[in-house]
This record gives sequence, C-alpha cells and structure tokens, in this order.
Amino acid sequence: MPEDVYMDGYWLRHESSTAMAYHFLEPLDVGPHIRHPDGEVVGELSFVDGPFPGCDSLFVKTDDGLSLSCLQWRLEQLGYRCNFVREWRFY
Repeated sequence: MPEDVYMDGYWLRHESSTAMAYHFLEPLDVGPHIRHPDGEVVGELSFVDGPFPGCDSLFVKTDDGLSLSCLQWRLEQLGYRCNFVREWRFY
C-alpha cells in the first residue's frame, strides 16, 4: 500500500483528536445514556472502537445537538470547562 494513503494505527488509537476524546470520556460517568437530573434519558453517546474490520479508529459520536449540549452540561457538572461546536456536514 502506498505510504501516503496508510494511516498509522497507533496514531488513530492514541494521538488523534477523536481517540483522545474517546479516552477522556470513556472512564467518566457521561454515557452511553445522558440523563437529566430527574433521571430521564435526554441524549445518547456512542463509543465506537473500530467501526469496521481493519479500521483502528476510536471516536465518540452523537446524532443530535441536544445530546451534545447535555454532554457539555454534564462535563461542567464534573468540573471540566468545555465549549462544544457541532460540525455540520452537508452531503
């Protein structure tokens, strides 16, 4: 395989921004279900480890802005300062 199209597996699992977010969020009490203080599930996170065979990617995803907002609120409750911006993609 040409070197310019090969992604280093170590980088994908440890040093990429998506992997760092995965490793940061995984041990915290933030998902996969995001709950309102009254216990109602208001959002969901997916912790993805290799989405298909041969892929070493690690990432955390959510499919809606409410989940992202609730995650930010929960992290702030845990003492982390953060500001998320949802990336919009149009296909």
